[in-house]
Amino acid sequence: MKKPAVINHAGLSVSDLDAAVRWYGDVFGFREVGREYLPHVSTQLVTLSNGACELELFRHKDSLPLPPERSHPDPDLQTQGTKHFSLLVDDLYETLAFLKQYDGTEPIVGPGKVGRYLFCYIRDNSGIPIELQQISKDAEG
Repeated sequence: MKKPAVINHAGLSVSDLDAAVRWYGDVFGFREVGREYLPHVSTQLVTLSNGACELELFRHKDSLPLPPERSHPDPDLQTQGTKHFSLLVDDLYETLAFLKQYDGTEPIVGPGKVGRYLFCYIRDNSGIPIELQQISKDAEG
């Protein structure tokens, strides 16, 4: 039997690479592990890792802003393609309190509970929706 596949990384196009590197580092403990220029697509790439997962951050020389319908997880479901990524946190409410103090980030959906997870959606510093999840205390065993 084959070993199951696991998600290796998520790729995000951002408005400001250095600001995004700082934001993901300060908020979620990601650190830069690589930086390169991709000349065939006129794009700078920064790879981040927090030991558990990786993010690829892209900045195209002619970057376009995130379309409004893609900036909220609910209407974005109408558009085919990748929807969001989720980060598992130890304490959802502690993370939200930190984000509020750090840069004023507020949830755009939730907090709530689905199945065994507490969850909410926030936007990163480029406006990209991210789901935050915590395993519910009553689901741990």
